Order: sequence, then C-alpha cells, then structure tokens
Amino acid sequence: MQRTKIGIVAVAKDESRYLTEWVHHYLYFGADKILVAFNRSTDPSENMAAILEGEQPQFEAVNVDSFDKIDGQNRKDLQRLAYAVCLDVIRKKHPDITHAFFVDIDEFWFPRDFKTKLNDFVDRFGDFASMSFNWVAQGFDDKAYSPPFSNRHGDLSTNKKTIIALKYWSKLTRIGFHDCAFSGPDCATLDGRGERIDLESIEERAVKAPEQYHALILHRMFRSAEEYFSILLRGRLSGAAEMNNGRTAQRLNAMQNGKFDLHQYCDQTDEISKYHKSLDAFFSASQTIETIHKQRESQTFWKLLPTVRKEILIRNFELLVSALKGTVLFEPFARHFASFDLSDQPIETKQQILNALHEIEQDNSSLGQD
Repeated sequence: MQRTKIGIVAVAKDESRYLTEWVHHYLYFGADKILVAFNRSTDPSENMAAILEGEQPQFEAVNVDSFDKIDGQNRKDLQRLAYAVCLDVIRKKHPDITHAFFVDIDEFWFPRDFKTKLNDFVDRFGDFASMSFNWVAQGFDDKAYSPPFSNRHGDLSTNKKTIIALKYWSKLTRIGFHDCAFSGPDCATLDGRGERIDLESIEERAVKAPEQYHALILHRMFRSAEEYFSILLRGRLSGAAEMNNGRTAQRLNAMQNGKFDLHQYCDQTDEISKYHKSLDAFFSASQTIETIHKQRESQTFWKLLPTVRKEILIRNFELLVSALKGTVLFEPFARHFASFDLSDQPIETKQQILNALHEIEQDNSSLGQD
C-alpha cells in the first residue's frame, strides 16, 4: 500500500518576512513537499527561497512572473492558474505525492491535539477526494511579528482551505481559492469533522461548534498593527487593485471580537510551547534570518508611510479609511494627509480628507471630556 504523502501548494508575493516561519510550520506537521509559486515579488522572497531550497530538500520554488504576459482578464485569475501549474509540477516531478493541500502564506493548518502529522491525519479518514478545513481568522496580535499561535483569539469562519487526493485527478472539475469540485458520486468531499458535505448546501457549509472539528486553519489576516499597513500595500495577487482590498477595519473588528479561544479548543500548551521552541531553532539554523530581521525592521508603519507616493495614497483614500478607521493607525495616517498640498486635487477628495481629520478631532475632544 502506498504511503500517504502530502504536498503543500501556495502562491506568494513579497513574503520575505514570513516565508521561513511558514515553511517551518508545514515541515513541523510532516509535509513531504512544499511548493511555492512566486509572482511580482519586489522584496528578497525569491533569494530567501533559493536559500531554503538548499537547506530544506522538501522545499521547492517556482517563478510564475510569465503570467503577467497573458491578457488582462485571465491575469486576474493568477492564483488559480498558479495552483494548476504547481499541481502539474507535483504530478510530473513528484509522483509519490498522494495529496495536494492549497494554502496561503498566512494560513497554518493545525490538528486539535497539536501533534498529529498531516499524513496520519489524512489516513484517519480513509478514501476521499477532498477535505476542507475552516478558518480561524485572527485580528491584531499584541506584538509585531509574534510567532503563530501566540494569539489565542479569533473568529471561526465559513471560509475554508482544501486538501485533495491526486488519485481523483481525472475527476477534478474546478480548482477554487477555498475548495475544489469533483465529478462522480465516488468523489467524497469532507469537512474538518470528517463528515461528508455538499459544497452547494449552505446549511452543510455553516460553521459548527469548534469542538466538532478535528483540525482547523489559523488565518493570520491582520497580524499586528505595525504589520497591517504593509499588508495593505502589497496589493492582491490578481493585480486588480494597488492595495489589498480584502482587509477592512470592519472585518478586523469581527476578528477581534471573535468567540474562538485556541486554548479552549486545543488544550495543548506543552505542545504549542514545543512548537515555538522548534521554530526558534529553525530560525537560528537558517541563513535567511539576517534578511528576515532587515525586512521586518524596514516594513513598519512609521517607516513605510512617508515612502508611499502621494498619488497612490490619494487614489486609495477611501479604501485606506475603510481599512484603518478604528485602529491605532488611523490618526497618524489622516494627519499624514494633512501635510499634503492638495491644491491640485478635486474638491471631493479634499473634502473627504478634511472630514476624516474633523472626525478625529471630535473623537479626541470627547475622550478629553471623559
């Protein structure tokens, strides 16, 4: 009987600060192959990937910058195109890989006991075509660049990420951001409880009680306040927007007030401590650590804000207000706008900025009265 082997598939852009800790995570949980497709990176991500390829034989990088040469409409589907390319690489170069798991660099699969390896977990549920794991989406960490699982709070989400069995390759009909579709009644789709579900059924996709799930995905959407602004500036893989329009203060607030508690779900503080010690050792042994420190130091809110061109900030003003309002970054962001010469801007734009500043002044006044 063929041994179950798991290949991790991801697409990355400007992830130099986070790539090493993410690679450690999936190696820690037993991944047999980690394949990352890089596109449009302007930071040292690909240099770090080359180092990691030398240090970790399971890790492999692919460059997909050529996707930018295809027509604009198809280019918006870059992530799924990259997934398809990575699947072909796995099937042709690594035929021993039995399952492919699609995740992002800010997504961390973990089992409830925090020690079961991916292949052992998959074996537990027998024959299936795909298995999807719900997100636990997190708000701000207390400290910048905190390690994964140091923030215990989040919001259990209906969004999922999916692992597929490559034996059903011929019946795969759709590769999605969050799930995959197969044809045929023998192609079982399971959720994180190990229960068969219908992807078209809203009721079956609804979030269940956390304790029913055997594994989940930690989604570090916002990281810390210091890191948040740089996440916005990276834009999206599709290239459809200059800034990441998938992050808003409204979503952040929902994550911050989420009822999920990692320590209640996964009462394994010793295992998490062991994981953090392993991460520290992994960092210390890697030649990527110097680049990580430099990148983390240069990508703070206070250093980035003055470097962003005025016209980019003005073009994305509404998006930035939506993303930053209610966070500790909103006041310094708005005051930065107050230093601009806006004489060349439309009246509507100037009025928006004045309104934002006026709102801050009113908020500060009411705090002073309290």
